[in-house]
Amino acid sequence: MEDKYDNTISGLLRKRAQLLGEMHRFRERLAATTNAIESIDRVLGAFDYTGPLSDRPSGVRNFLVDRHSVSRFILDELRNCNDDFTTREIATKIILLDGLDPMDKKIMHDMINRAGKVLRTLRRHGVVKGDYDAQRIMHWSLAE
Repeated sequence: MEDKYDNTISGLLRKRAQLLGEMHRFRERLAATTNAIESIDRVLGAFDYTGPLSDRPSGVRNFLVDRHSVSRFILDELRNCNDDFTTREIATKIILLDGLDPMDKKIMHDMINRAGKVLRTLRRHGVVKGDYDAQRIMHWSLAE
């Protein structure tokens, strides 16, 4: 039975390896392009350029590089909404606001870790509280 599918399996494995290599090259190129754009943005900032940039609306912060934006955003969201949030929901909102793809697993993983760290720090300071639901998922809200 296995002999009938050996050719198909080897072809699929070869195609998979090819696509993984292509994905790796795209990610490297994307990282290089992102660095180049960030460098240009820094130079524009050095020249006090305040006009709009074509890639995102003016006034939108990049949460992945701005140090305190995540904690400010989380506190604002918890203050402005009567509902509680999971870390994943908060991370998704941040990623969407930043103009990135929430389906990108690496970006989502990094933002969940970052938001989780901020939330744990805020909980340690008594600003937020976390409660587990039946599935052991943490739901965050402002401390009373």
